[in-house]
Amino acid sequence: MSTPVLDTKSKISLLPKQTYLAIIYFFYFAAKGTLEPYLNLFYLKLGLDTYHIGIIAAVSTLTILVANPIWGAIDDIFHFHKRLVAVLMVGTIVVVTLLLPNVNTFIPLAAVILCYGLFMTPIVPLVDNVAVIFLKTNRYNYGKLRLWGAVGYGLAALSAGALIQKAGMRFAFLGFGLLMAVGVLINLRLPSTSIPKTQTYISDLRKLFINRRWIVFLAGMFFAEFALSIMMNYFIIYLYGIGGGEGLFGLSILAASISEIPFFFFSPIMLQKFKPQGVLMISCLAISIRGLVYSSIRDPRLAIAAQLFHGLSFSALWAAAVNYTSEIAPPGLGASAQAVMGATFSGLGAAAGALLGGSLYGGIGPIALFQIASGIAFIGFLLFWVSSLHIFQKESSTEHVGP
Repeated sequence: MSTPVLDTKSKISLLPKQTYLAIIYFFYFAAKGTLEPYLNLFYLKLGLDTYHIGIIAAVSTLTILVANPIWGAIDDIFHFHKRLVAVLMVGTIVVVTLLLPNVNTFIPLAAVILCYGLFMTPIVPLVDNVAVIFLKTNRYNYGKLRLWGAVGYGLAALSAGALIQKAGMRFAFLGFGLLMAVGVLINLRLPSTSIPKTQTYISDLRKLFINRRWIVFLAGMFFAEFALSIMMNYFIIYLYGIGGGEGLFGLSILAASISEIPFFFFSPIMLQKFKPQGVLMISCLAISIRGLVYSSIRDPRLAIAAQLFHGLSFSALWAAAVNYTSEIAPPGLGASAQAVMGATFSGLGAAAGALLGGSLYGGIGPIALFQIASGIAFIGFLLFWVSSLHIFQKESSTEHVGP
């Protein structure tokens, strides 16, 4: 893989380039934490049932299948990174602060959430691609940048939970807008970098998609998020049903976010020792156990302890997935590959979990639903194990450039 060279014509930065990325992750995920954990409860209080909530959640995630690949391709071909990310961030601010507070019925709400997904979901894959480029051969250190997103998410979710319980969802809409606006300003200060270019984008993309190692990896990511989506979409509704409030859920989100920090921080050691494939398998087993733990909760106060599984089941998984994707992607297709991985995980997998959960929650109940999620996660483990077999290791599109 060719090594990107920093653009020497860019303005001198006041901070190291990796610090800008850490700050962007912090404010992006702080905005996300202010709003997204409480959206399903917002829908519930508008009078929607779990079936329609599942449809809205699926609409949001399915937009990733369109938005991520398109924006990723634009970034790879035209290299509009800073301007592109800024436009997407501003788009989310408009949707959340001006449109979302003023809709209260199913069809308009679904349309607004669709717009939200088109702007919001491509941001992380685009930033992730720049992060691994800045890190060069030290890309296993990606988790040390991404952990600031976990810090921002947890602090915001905790604060928002208490304030929403007192002041309502308008606080969440306003807080999201303010935090994302800071993210826009920091992104515009991000130093420029020269990114490897591809002269044969379509040909290279075809090579990526006939790589069996890549396809099996994407299938594993689908089942991992399928299970996580069920848990994360319907856990708050389950807690609300057994007596938990927004404040308690905010504490449980904080616990989950705190659990992310050590796994992001120590992800370079985990990746060095077990390689991305091994970490992916470990994380899927953690997701499976997490589903069983959720199904055993009867006291809402135990939610805080249960959320401590989040670090191993998500953070380690994501750090490994970003590195695995960067390892496989042909030179110049980093943004597209990260976007496709994100679309599979946060698009197909999340939509499948939202739809299945919405359909089954009222019929079989949350306990059986979380047990099903546990089994789905184990399928992901088996697929990651298959992708680690020797026959697939020969199909990497590029040489390994990790530590």
